[in-house]
Amino acid sequence: MLSLQPMKYTALLLLSLVLALAACTNTSKETRKQQLLLKGNIKMQEREYRQAIYYYSEAIKMDPNYAYAFNNRGLAYTELNELPEALQDFFQASIIDPDLTEALFHRATTLYDLGRYEQALKDFHAVQKILPDTTTVYFMRSLVYAATQQYDSALLDIGVALEKDPYNPELYINRANVLYYMGQFEQAGTDLDKAIDIDPSQGSAYNTRGLLAIKQENYPYARLQFEKALKQQPEESYYHNNLGYLYLLMQEPEKANQSISQAIRLNPNNAWAFRNKGLYYLEKQQPTEAIRVLNRSLEIDATVEDLYYYLGQAHQAAKQPAKACQAWQQGQEAGQQKAAEQYAANCGNG
Repeated sequence: MLSLQPMKYTALLLLSLVLALAACTNTSKETRKQQLLLKGNIKMQEREYRQAIYYYSEAIKMDPNYAYAFNNRGLAYTELNELPEALQDFFQASIIDPDLTEALFHRATTLYDLGRYEQALKDFHAVQKILPDTTTVYFMRSLVYAATQQYDSALLDIGVALEKDPYNPELYINRANVLYYMGQFEQAGTDLDKAIDIDPSQGSAYNTRGLLAIKQENYPYARLQFEKALKQQPEESYYHNNLGYLYLLMQEPEKANQSISQAIRLNPNNAWAFRNKGLYYLEKQQPTEAIRVLNRSLEIDATVEDLYYYLGQAHQAAKQPAKACQAWQQGQEAGQQKAAEQYAANCGNG
C-alpha cells in the first residue's frame, strides 16, 4: 500500500576535469575547448544547467570526440531530469573513451533510474572491477539488486559499503528499506535508529519509520513520523503520498485526498500516488475516476503493489465484470496475490 522513497545515495557528481593545458598539442584548439569545458563546469557548480549544456555542446562542436564534454553534458541533463538525453551522452563518452570510468558509472546510474536494471547491473559489475574499493559502486549496485528483488545480494553490497563507510546514515536507511521489503521489521527499525543517531535530519529515515508503524497499526506514531519527514523535506512527493494513505486508513478521506494530490503535484510520475488516488475515489464511490487514475498508475509502473486488484475492483464497481476479470487476470500473471484470489473467486476459468 505504501511507497518508500526511491532508494538513493548522495554522491558527488564526477565532473571530468582537464588541468594540463600546457601539455596539449594544437594549443589553440585544445585550450579553447578545455576553456569551454571549464566554463560548463562552473555553470554546473552554479546550478545553471542549461548554460552548462551550452558550453559543453560548444566544446563538442569543436571536437566531436571530446569524451569529457559528453560525460559532463550528460550530468547536466541528469540534473534537469532529462534522462534519455543524459544516457545518450554517457554512451557516447564511453564509446569514445572506454577507459573513462566515470562515464561508465554515470551510464549505469542512469540505466537504473530508467528502470533498465539488467543493463545497469552489467555496467555496475564492470565498474566494481575497476574500482573495487569505492563505496558508492557497491551501494548503487545494491539498489539494482533491491529493485529486482535480489534482496540478499543487496544486503551483501550494503554490508561492504558499511565496512568502508560505517558512519553514513544513508547506508543504514537504505538497508532498512531492503529489510522492510523482506519483512524483517525489527532489524529495519534498528538501522533507522542508527541513521537518526548519526544524522537526525534524514527525512527518509522518519518516512520508513512511519511505514513500520503502519505495519504495527500504530497510526498516531506513523503520522508523527511522516510529519517529521516532511519537516525535513517538505517537497518530497513520497512522504505526502504515505501520509495520504495513512489518512485513508484513519478514515479521513478529505485529508487523504489533499496529501495525495500534493504528492502528484510534486511528482506527476509518482505511480503510488495515482494508485492511492484510485483508493480515494473507490472510497467516494466514484469508480470511473478510480479507473482513470489507476490506469495512469499502470502506465507509469505496473509493479505497484496490488494495482491490478484495485483496478479490477473499480471496474466491478462500474458494472464492468469482463474488464474486472481482465485486470485481475493480468494481476495474477504479474504475481499479485490479491488479484489472483479475486480472479479465482469471480472469474473461474472464463
